[in-house]
Amino acid sequence: MNIQHDLSDFVELPPISLQAGGDMLITTWERKAIEAAVDEEDPNVIIADDQIRIDTSGDLRIHVPTGVTLSLDAGGDANVQRSLGAVHINAVGGDLNIEEAQAVQFKSVGGDLRVVRASALAGQNVGGSVTADDSGAVELKQVGGDLTVRKAESVSCRRVGGDADVYEVENAVAVSAGGDLKIMRCRGDVAGNASGDAHVEVLAQAPQIRINAKSDIHCIVGEGVGAKVHVVCGSDLRVTGAGTSQSTQGRGVHTFTVGEGEGSISLIAGSDVHVTAQGAIGELYSVTGDMKDVGEMDAALADLNVEMARLGREMESIAADFGRDFGSEFGSLGERIAETINRKLRRKIEKSVRKASVKAKAKAGKHGFHFDFDFADPPKPPTPPRPARGPVYEEAAGDPVTDEERMMVLRMVEDGKISADEAERLIAALEGNHES
Repeated sequence: MNIQHDLSDFVELPPISLQAGGDMLITTWERKAIEAAVDEEDPNVIIADDQIRIDTSGDLRIHVPTGVTLSLDAGGDANVQRSLGAVHINAVGGDLNIEEAQAVQFKSVGGDLRVVRASALAGQNVGGSVTADDSGAVELKQVGGDLTVRKAESVSCRRVGGDADVYEVENAVAVSAGGDLKIMRCRGDVAGNASGDAHVEVLAQAPQIRINAKSDIHCIVGEGVGAKVHVVCGSDLRVTGAGTSQSTQGRGVHTFTVGEGEGSISLIAGSDVHVTAQGAIGELYSVTGDMKDVGEMDAALADLNVEMARLGREMESIAADFGRDFGSEFGSLGERIAETINRKLRRKIEKSVRKASVKAKAKAGKHGFHFDFDFADPPKPPTPPRPARGPVYEEAAGDPVTDEERMMVLRMVEDGKISADEAERLIAALEGNHES
């Protein structure tokens, strides 16, 4: 069925509200009129002074005037092309694609979200991945898949189930990722958590940076940046800058300055840390794991373990949030959408957890430091030791497992032949054989 309405009598167009049980395609034109095609014979159409509304149980394809404010609900995919106006989305069951808009606000997107050239992007839940290019201030609550942001005023996302890649941000960035975290060419302050590796490039002259990662951290400090750098790492530290290179081996707490040292950079990693700086590096002060008084190091690493466990618990809550959102908006259709989203989300979350777990256990085999990765049922947070005490190391019973045996087990995990838990039990059994 075709729908046509001339809107030339409107001095100012009211918002246009569209709801479709299937897919939705919205294109704009310069005419002051709407023209739509729907699958059903009797859609609900309201044309009034204060609202324009079309509801259909099937697909909807519509032309609307350029610049009008849009309010959308779709059970399938939704595509908005060059609206140049504000776009408000309550719930989209599939993928959502928006090109050239003013402020974009949404509650729930079941699939992937792609936004190109918007003045701002703000929303609650995305079941799939998010790509935002040139989208102003980006503020998201939770993303089930990966997050990619290129060219933004600022970026904030409380939960990313997969990897997070953020490029060219003028102001602050705050992101927690279930996978790897990459923040490049950032000119503001940064706060980031990663269950995998973290890679950050700092360009602010006097930055406030805090990065926590279960695995490695690589921090690039740009030209003219001044900061005091504080590092806590479960393994090795390497610092390179202005023709000099310094390094330490093993667990430790380290401080040094880059440039004038006006800002602050805090890096806490379960494994290696590498800092590359354009400016001069000050003297490196270190307390390593070979010394007894390293309470600060153990406390920081324990805090990192607690933070990562919290991130894991939050990842698990994403699917439940989607179930509530879509069930309330679409009834029985919403329940089916939510069920599909739940399956996809759990697969993505489990994949991220397995990836981080294998990587961390490989690091543990190399460096002797272990993080708990059971996101579904996280361990109770450990109590950090008092700074005056430092770690207490238990003597190994019997001969330790050889490096060759340990690497053989880790290769079996990486090849998918055994699980991480099975690997731990196998190593324990090998230790028992050595003891006997």
